[in-house]
Amino acid sequence: MDQQSSQPLVCPSHQTHYVIAFILGALIGGCALSAYGYHKGFASAYKLVTDSQMGLMFKIPDDVRMLSGVVTAVNADSIVIKTRQNSPFEDPAIASRTIVIATDTKITKRSMGDIDAYRTAMDDFMKKMQSGAKSAGTPPTPPEPVTTTIALSDIKVDDTVTVSTVDNVAFSKSFPASEVQVQ
Repeated sequence: MDQQSSQPLVCPSHQTHYVIAFILGALIGGCALSAYGYHKGFASAYKLVTDSQMGLMFKIPDDVRMLSGVVTAVNADSIVIKTRQNSPFEDPAIASRTIVIATDTKITKRSMGDIDAYRTAMDDFMKKMQSGAKSAGTPPTPPEPVTTTIALSDIKVDDTVTVSTVDNVAFSKSFPASEVQVQ
């Protein structure tokens, strides 16, 4: 019988490279499978939570026409607000939204007005409430805030605003406002 010289499966001088490449390939493949499993598991958990009674408080509304947030930037024809996310399932990319201000956008500011007059009116209201006094069968009403019209330039960073719009902006990153109310 002829004896052939047997050659090694891998080149001895490159054996270390082959081992490292094998280990790296296994790690990358494992990470890819793990990421796939994570997304599949997250989707399953999301469905389980949103279908439960507790999931009702995490439900993202399908139709949003009013948002509140804190102003992070004021531009020539827009403001940027950071909204508070009500659900851990909301897309973090839409936590910051650009509100386009047109010439017909109504911008108002609500305040207590003259603080001394407000305190006096509030004290009067509290006295009527404590005494149980009713005028013509209706309970006393608290003092109303003063609403004034302001310009876009009057809005400042860190102001809290409520934005109203005609369109559904549930998933919009940028949209025009019909009204902006500064608190």
